[in-house]
Amino acid sequence: MLAAHRVIACSVAQIMVVAIGCGGAGVAGGTPPSSAGGGAYPTSPFPSSSASPGARVVHWNGKLAAGKTMEVRTVMGTVRAVAATDDIAAIDATVSPTANGDSNTSMRVREDDHGVLLRTERDDDDRCGDHGQHVQPVDVVVRVPAGVRLVVHTVDARIDADGLKGTAVLHTVDGTIDARGLSSVEAGTVDGSIHVAFAQPDLAEDTVVSTVNGTVDVTLPPTENAELAASTVNGLIRVDMPPSGVESSHRLRLTLGHGGRSLRLRTVNGAIHVKRAS
Repeated sequence: MLAAHRVIACSVAQIMVVAIGCGGAGVAGGTPPSSAGGGAYPTSPFPSSSASPGARVVHWNGKLAAGKTMEVRTVMGTVRAVAATDDIAAIDATVSPTANGDSNTSMRVREDDHGVLLRTERDDDDRCGDHGQHVQPVDVVVRVPAGVRLVVHTVDARIDADGLKGTAVLHTVDGTIDARGLSSVEAGTVDGSIHVAFAQPDLAEDTVVSTVNGTVDVTLPPTENAELAASTVNGLIRVDMPPSGVESSHRLRLTLGHGGRSLRLRTVNGAIHVKRAS
């Protein structure tokens, strides 16, 4: 039998349950998304009670096994990811109404065998009869259990990730990316800077950090083992390790410690700075 799944659509006008099932394999105990703070994850560092009056909040939580994926696909707003303290994953997404109280943005949460997906998009009516409105910003907070993969794709939004204990793939087009306490990351933006601080001396996977118009700032533990490759077209590369420091105008390759996974840093218009944690 095909695994059942849950899809929830939320707009300022209504919360509509499209389909509810028992959840896919490996996704247990998921609760239906709610439109108010009453169902919010109690220990969220970004509580839904801070939402503006008239805002709609979609909340989902459920057990996610290591190896599953939490995916967020949005257009505008913010995406903030923090480590869960147990194996319960959670998503809180908030969209605020316009000045006239309307909304043209829907939020949908779907569970399947791979994990859970949050997607925001324009309402069908607005897409068909574009009234000159733009999609509204959506603020998303995700709590990611250890070993669960996080994937974020957005267009005009800032991404902030802190202390994740699993693979993180973070992509935006117009916005900054801040990631702290990670063991590896794939991070990319076009217009924006990227700041990454790694928590362990050995990268868990090959890591790529890339932007076009912006700086790349990386902080490594006091001892780090990696094969560093950095490149920029219009900017300076500076590596404050070893202590004497190394500078280059375009490309730089260094073996940090005894080497290991690759750490690739790229920008076109911007500087690259690699330093040790103080």
